[in-house]
Amino acid sequence: MTHAPASLALRSAGVPDEPVHSMFRTLQEAEHHVSTAFGVSDKTYGGTERKEKGELPVAGIGQGNGAGPAGYVNQSSKYVEVLLSKGDGAILTAPISRTSIDLPCVTFDDDNDQFTGGYSTEASGEDLLPQAQKDIDDWQGCTAATGGAIDATKSYFWILDYKFSDGKWVYRSKEEMPGTLTVIHKNGVRTEIERLEVHEAKKTLGFFPAPDGNSKIQIEYFQEEVKKFTDKIRGRHSKIKNDYWIAMNTRIMKTLEYPRRATALSLKEWNQVMSPLLRCILPRTGIAKNFPHVIVYGPTEYQGLGLMHPWYGQELSHLEILWESASRPTLEGDILQQAFESLRMELGVPDSISDVPYSLCGQSVTNTWLKTLWASSQEFGFRIEDSYASLNLCRHEDQCLMSAFLHQGYGPQQLKILNDC
Repeated sequence: MTHAPASLALRSAGVPDEPVHSMFRTLQEAEHHVSTAFGVSDKTYGGTERKEKGELPVAGIGQGNGAGPAGYVNQSSKYVEVLLSKGDGAILTAPISRTSIDLPCVTFDDDNDQFTGGYSTEASGEDLLPQAQKDIDDWQGCTAATGGAIDATKSYFWILDYKFSDGKWVYRSKEEMPGTLTVIHKNGVRTEIERLEVHEAKKTLGFFPAPDGNSKIQIEYFQEEVKKFTDKIRGRHSKIKNDYWIAMNTRIMKTLEYPRRATALSLKEWNQVMSPLLRCILPRTGIAKNFPHVIVYGPTEYQGLGLMHPWYGQELSHLEILWESASRPTLEGDILQQAFESLRMELGVPDSISDVPYSLCGQSVTNTWLKTLWASSQEFGFRIEDSYASLNLCRHEDQCLMSAFLHQGYGPQQLKILNDC
């Protein structure tokens, strides 16, 4: 973090000049020692010696500085303001209410995801490439101006576009839609960045999102982490059986828990992840490996073992997000509104999703965690009511076609075909 732009960003947020100058002057003039297991170094770096040598002062906000997180977030918010001022990003429009969101990027710490959207429904994926390159260059300019750089080897992108094939919409492939994007690598050389197919995923903040909604790579990652954990457990012996139970709950279960607010795995997929873990842990805790899972996952007040099944934790996390965000004027709430309206539009039914049988219509809509929450709400008997825009009928006695088909008793496959039409 370069001090000059960081100082300007803090002052633009209303922080007085004096504390800003005091903090950065202290950081620039301080002499830093390195402390290791071998002691504190005699040599130092930074301080007034750099000024005497004609060198620039050491940059950065300082590890452990209480103002560090707020200063970094404040500076990053200026990046977003720059992108918005240049017309970068994507405009997401809800299909029913027509409300819009300007979304140039989502950033967390030093991780940044940028979005580029077409300004016309006629725009193809290839048409977006020049604007996407401009968006990247604008972000790169902000990063360079504040002392940062982009690592091209850790950067990648997708292009999402569709074609109608065999009676349904499908994603176009890289072969059908060629194109590249570049960044200036941290060594100063403009470099092409990796392009992925929409079904491919890369790790982002402990999560493997794929634009088409599949969880294949996420499941493989969980299974690999479980294998690493169980391999280590098999190589160790403890006289205290409860140590294995504690290790499972404090280690691997936290790995599985971390991304669950974003995952949309089914109950069957979670069981595929958990089965090898329980087969390893249960015998070592003195419990038969085929012990009924309903008791393993049961609450302790009813003589269960108290292990939270990841699927239940995932669905409760989604319900918590919905409860927190849908009732507040937040960006996450606005995105949820768009997701709700898109789900309602795909279903073609104006009713609450709690009144639409998932068993009949679930396969007619896109895979999202809102879809899995709809399924679990019907399984556990709670209703999801929302105040978002619904499909309006133009005249008395009109009705939505999908509602009519449902009332006629068509099955899931027939409803999917009718919905696709």
